[in-house]
Amino acid sequence: MNSRPIISDIDDPGSEKDYLSESPSKVKDFNTVDTPLISVVIPLYNEEHSVKKVFERISNHRSYEIIVVDDGSTDNSVRKVKEIKDREIKIIQHEKIRTTEQQY
Repeated sequence: MNSRPIISDIDDPGSEKDYLSESPSKVKDFNTVDTPLISVVIPLYNEEHSVKKVFERISNHRSYEIIVVDDGSTDNSVRKVKEIKDREIKIIQHEKIRTTEQQY
C-alpha cells in the first residue's frame, strides 16, 4: 500500500494565496460587515418563561442575525420575543395544526 503525505499550503509561509479574498463571502473588513455572517436559529415552543434568558446569552453584534422559529406555541412565547426591542429578530411562525383528538 502506497501512502503519500498530506501537504497543506495553508501552513506554507511561501504560499501567496490570500484565503479571505478567495472566500465566496469576500469579507474584507470585519468592522464594516453589511450583512450578517452568523445566523442564530432558535426553535421556540412554549418557552415564555425562558426565551428572554436565551437572548441575553447571545452577543448583540451586527454580524449576527437571529431567527426564531415558532412551532405553534400556545403560550405567550412569541409576544415575549416581540417585546425585545434592542435587537432585530426575524420570527417565523408555523401554523398550528390540530391533532385528530382536537378535531372531535
